[in-house]
Amino acid sequence: MDINGVNNINTLQSVTQKREKIGVLGVGNLLLSDEGVGVHLIRYLEQHYIMPAEVELYDGGTAGLYLSTFVETCRVLIVVDALAIVAQPGTIRIYYDDEVKAGLLQTNLSPHQVGFLETIELCRLQDREPEQLVVIGICPANIDAGVELSTEIREMLPLLAAEVMKQLSRFGITVASREEVSDA
Repeated sequence: MDINGVNNINTLQSVTQKREKIGVLGVGNLLLSDEGVGVHLIRYLEQHYIMPAEVELYDGGTAGLYLSTFVETCRVLIVVDALAIVAQPGTIRIYYDDEVKAGLLQTNLSPHQVGFLETIELCRLQDREPEQLVVIGICPANIDAGVELSTEIREMLPLLAAEVMKQLSRFGITVASREEVSDA
């Protein structure tokens, strides 16, 4: 409703009409080494792949609830983040809609952080969540102050990128690598 108590149907229609894209969202804090792996992966994807028009790469950083303006425009959302799990550093885990809704993953490495899970829940409460959600998470090796990824996690970027490509292919999307295009 607007300030006059009238439903703003135009806003709802514009959000619904924009929901054709597939979003790849990288989140994390670049100042805490591996905690910023999602953002580093977005940069890696931009350097190594040519995305089709229906795929949007988005550096979400630590935007928290401000991510809702991007999230609500996605039909499919693939999120890449560091996971707060007890596992070998570099362990990659994939979570789908039902697992995310059931609360089976923990991404906030700081108790003061508002993360993308809260953003997804906010969009869900407004009936604006993506139809499909995939979370690709990786166990960090180092979350101390620093702007570089640890060697272990930096070496995992190609595998994380391959997992993003695998998930995109589930939705009928084929992506060309920049190498393939330059060799042609």
